[in-house]
Formats: sequence, C-alpha cells, structure tokens
Amino acid sequence: MLEEVTLNQSFGLERYSSSDNDIRFYTSYRHLQAFWRMIEPATRRIVRVGTRTSTSSTAGAPDKAADPLHRPSRCLPLIDEQFLFLVYLSLGLKEKDLGDRFNIHQSTVSRIIKTWVNFFIYFTAAVGIWMSS
Repeated sequence: MLEEVTLNQSFGLERYSSSDNDIRFYTSYRHLQAFWRMIEPATRRIVRVGTRTSTSSTAGAPDKAADPLHRPSRCLPLIDEQFLFLVYLSLGLKEKDLGDRFNIHQSTVSRIIKTWVNFFIYFTAAVGIWMSS
C-alpha cells in the first residue's frame, strides 16, 4: 500500500521539498527556490509555445489567448515546468521519459521545453554579459 502511494506521487518539486538529499541528483532545492524567486516576476509574461496569437482571431473579435481568463490551462505549475526544463538540460532526458515522469503527454513536454527556451533567451538578453571595452 505504501509503495502505491509513493509511486502515484507527483514527480514535481513538491515531491522533493522535504529532503535536499533526494533532489540533489537534479539540483539543490534551496538553490532552485532562490532562482525561482529571482525569475518568478518575469514569468508572468511567458508566452506558451503553441498558443494562438491575435492573428488567428476573427476581425473585431477579442483575442481569447490574450485574455488571462481564456488562456489555456497549464498541466503543471510554472515552477514544475521550470524544474522539468532544468532536468531536461541537466540530464538530457528524452521528452518521452519526462512525459512519463511528470505524467503529461510528450507533446506537452515539447511545448514546455520550447516555451522555457524562449523565456530564458528573453530573460538572459536583459542581463549584460559582455565586458565593457
């Protein structure tokens, strides 16, 4: 019975919040939370890859994708999407494997990865990484 409960538990960050030793294979829970607090305000502007844009709406009709009440719901909390993306980068796991771990479809994993790649390109572009001459 205990094994069933453990196996059915979500793969997301909440699963690892009680033990830094368990999550150490992937990252440090404390560091991941600190990083999340740093980027979280910017995540409000994430545009999910695969969502329709205003060009798809009919003339004069409001764009439902731009309306927060009509945005497609997420399968995972944003912080778990970030965790999925970081696991993908750090371990190089295949999308099918990540889908099985996070209990979501492989195409959803693909959209999450593309969304976070675009987000981090946008986010890091605002950071000055070049030395001044």
